[in-house]
Amino acid sequence: NNADSSIYYSSILEKELMNRQQGESLSMADVYNTKGNAYDIKKDYANAILYHNKSLAIREKATGNNSSEVAYSLGNLALAYQSKGDYENAEKNGLKSYEIRKKLFGLNNEQTQLSVFNMASLYSEMREWKKAMLFYELQKNYAGRSAINSELADYKLNYGTAQVLSEQNISEGIINLKEATALYSSYQGSNTNKLAICYQNLAVAYTDYADYEEAKRNNEKSAGLKKQLGIIDPESQLNAGNIFYYQGNTTKAIYAYTQALTLYEKKYGYGHHKHITAIENIAEASTKINAAAANQVYRYLLDIYKNDELK
Repeated sequence: NNADSSIYYSSILEKELMNRQQGESLSMADVYNTKGNAYDIKKDYANAILYHNKSLAIREKATGNNSSEVAYSLGNLALAYQSKGDYENAEKNGLKSYEIRKKLFGLNNEQTQLSVFNMASLYSEMREWKKAMLFYELQKNYAGRSAINSELADYKLNYGTAQVLSEQNISEGIINLKEATALYSSYQGSNTNKLAICYQNLAVAYTDYADYEEAKRNNEKSAGLKKQLGIIDPESQLNAGNIFYYQGNTTKAIYAYTQALTLYEKKYGYGHHKHITAIENIAEASTKINAAAANQVYRYLLDIYKNDELK
């Protein structure tokens, strides 16, 4: 949880292993992996990818290209690329990790299922819903057999979210999200944020169903829990903007979208790929409401975009 301390102590270990002529050892691969994870937390994606590649190179040399050690490094490298927004490399490395683990351990092994979960999450973030649903289906039997409520709740939260956001099966998505809510509420644990996400996505579902009172109720629950945790919460403002928009209250909708924009930048940083995606979504929505507001948002995008084709 303290990335700077992790990097500091990992650097001490790195130097000690070098002094012992163990620069190509699996212990050094572990050190590089730790540094890669720490840099990922710091949003220093160039160094995160650098150290995960170093870890991968050592593991490939020491254990061969198709070992569980290599699958582990490939999985972490994929997550670093995903954090950066480089979905092409995230997908390539994530699928390699999944295929190695499936061949070594079978589909219903814990390590293979970790890769399945990561691929489902990646494709959901990419909004590649058909691919995401395929991996969520691969999780279903494993999650259903779990005796741990938190694992089943996590599955239902993630699958339900994908069903709602993809608009492929909103009714079943609502059922999964409600079941996840009940599971998170039934046991002690650090699940308040996940409970908030359940309510957040139920608000999206009920907005799609034009049940705006139910959408508002769930959105307020989500916002309340995130406030309790001290979490920056652009999603509740975005949901509120959508609810106001569909209710015909354009003034409140534009105000909520503006608040969401500010909070997305604060949460992810200026120009982060999730920040840009949020602006694109808000630009599209504001175009339907108010030309002047839309003009302002699109000018904001012009300042961020580096790619001439996007501009």
